[in-house]
Amino acid sequence: MGSKAALSFVMLAVSSNLALAQTQVQPPTRPYNVISYNLLMDWRNVFDEQTQVFSGRNQIALTLTDTTSAVVLDAAEMAIDSVKIEGELIATPIAIADTVSIPLMPAERQTGTSLTLDVYYTRTSDTNDAESGMYFYPKGTVPWYQHSDTTAEDLAYTMSEPSGARKWMPCNDAPYDKANSVISIIVPAEYSAQSNGTLQSVDTNSDGSLTFHWVSDRPIATYLMCGDASKWITWRDYYHRLSNSNDSVPVIYFAWATDFDSTEIGGTVYNARHAFRNTPKMIENDSRLFGEYPFQQYGQVPLEPFGFGGMEHQTMTSLDRSILAGNQESTIAHELFHQWFGDKTTCETWADIWLNEGFARFGEMLWAEASGGETAYDNYVQSVAGEFFYENLMAPTYNPPVDQMFNWPYVAVVYDKPGCTLHMLRRVLNNDTLFFNTLRDYSTRFAYTTANTFQFRDFIEHRDSMNSPIDLKDFINEWIFQPDYPIYNFTWSVGQNNVLTLEADQSQDSTDHYTMPLTFWAMQGQDTTTLVFINNARSQTFTAQLPHAIDTLFFDQEAIPISKYTMIHGANSAVAGNSTLGEPLRVFTEPGALKLTYAPIVNYEAVLKIVDILGRTVSEQPLGRGSALSVMPIGELASGDYFVALNDGPSAETVKFHWEK
Repeated sequence: MGSKAALSFVMLAVSSNLALAQTQVQPPTRPYNVISYNLLMDWRNVFDEQTQVFSGRNQIALTLTDTTSAVVLDAAEMAIDSVKIEGELIATPIAIADTVSIPLMPAERQTGTSLTLDVYYTRTSDTNDAESGMYFYPKGTVPWYQHSDTTAEDLAYTMSEPSGARKWMPCNDAPYDKANSVISIIVPAEYSAQSNGTLQSVDTNSDGSLTFHWVSDRPIATYLMCGDASKWITWRDYYHRLSNSNDSVPVIYFAWATDFDSTEIGGTVYNARHAFRNTPKMIENDSRLFGEYPFQQYGQVPLEPFGFGGMEHQTMTSLDRSILAGNQESTIAHELFHQWFGDKTTCETWADIWLNEGFARFGEMLWAEASGGETAYDNYVQSVAGEFFYENLMAPTYNPPVDQMFNWPYVAVVYDKPGCTLHMLRRVLNNDTLFFNTLRDYSTRFAYTTANTFQFRDFIEHRDSMNSPIDLKDFINEWIFQPDYPIYNFTWSVGQNNVLTLEADQSQDSTDHYTMPLTFWAMQGQDTTTLVFINNARSQTFTAQLPHAIDTLFFDQEAIPISKYTMIHGANSAVAGNSTLGEPLRVFTEPGALKLTYAPIVNYEAVLKIVDILGRTVSEQPLGRGSALSVMPIGELASGDYFVALNDGPSAETVKFHWEK
């Protein structure tokens, strides 16, 4: 086995390169803060009549933050039946243009006044469209998407993000105004209802119906509130807190009987117990990295039809039923991660949605690392980058269109690019203790409230810039506010006395340059010298004294997965590496692993294989569409000659390599 030379660093002075004038999107504040919601919804009619029409009452406690003559609430697709202020009935206002204005008497108008409003209402809409906010599907419903199974039992649920809560309760429907909540749901006797927080009681009514009372132990944004009801089987695990093993957090699951009873684990049949089995381990891993699980319990409920993938309703995640096939743990990890980043700490406005979704995409990467090791993490990062490049949307991550931010191609800049940005921050800091403590401290600093992009940027700048090779304010400015990514063009040569000269040019259109550490491996056989250059200009030349002659220079694109590059050897102008511009399969060996670059994958069933000289497959790895770089562990292989075979539908390539253990 070859030796690895001592790590070499070449650092240049870092200078601020941006004079950006980002405009912060302000929350659309109203002259009050909601303190609590006490919501009662009567869903007996929903199940008896198979409709989304129901009656309800929302008791809203609030404090005026300015003098005002009226309290305006969001109230879409509903009729206001009556309103009380401090228990006194007033003239019934009418909901107009998705809001209702509740007039106040002069004595009630002053700043600092606390009021309780009881708003009785009827939801009038009876449709199941993408923006309904509240849904009902009878048993036997065939989903509009291609699943083989129908709805197993009558099902009612809410789904609000971003602005659907106003369609099933009057409220201040904006993420900045988090409040405490009590949610009570009345259902026929054979059904059960779930919501946020913990179940406090189940009351039996005179007609035999049941009222389920749920109480949240922490403030919650309206889009994170939920109600679900059906005929469920329920069971539970426990997460034992790292800080106190005697403090057990219930992990509660809900599923239809057919999914609970299933024993199949082949990935084609729904099996709820198998699919959810690792949830406590996920909670433990996230708690170790980011602080204890922030609520009293955690629940997961699969829904069909759902069609939203997953939704991080605070303490009661909703998931598309297809998750129960057991092959989508990344989605379970994603929604759980939101309990820290999205629910505990919530984006202040929809302009800041990446603070929810980019973090949760990064959470998927971390679960890949926890369950599969460093190689699995690296490959997951590359698959997310590949997804970004497949869409290749040139738009800033900050402030996406609200009506498009959860749709393709905007998912690429709301989820994928910021998820990779957090990975890049991890690599920039080059100290996992520092990195994870930073995100933990950010979560603590903004616990149970909201944060915006500027606050996050300033927080990490003040906390970590002294320990970073680059300015972290510029880092966020470049990766979150800019619409593009770096395109690197590298030309290298080695002169007398093994002096490496590297010319680095950036050629992206919208941004002059990105300031980033650039990592290279100077390789001769398996002898490798690691070089790090701080690139802080559009065109720069770097030099480094190498301990030996080299065969090739390899760019560590894993550190900057949202980038493109070409690598040219100045001696013969041969392309030495190119991960995203249509290059053939290239194989680089390093201790214990292969690094492979190839043209972006286009086939959903693409695969990489390592094959021995007898044609036997010794290792196999599926490839995500759009990926262009992979890492394959080979530490367990015996020394000898092998082949790497890439099959991407109609395209197939094979490269031979030699491995010395």
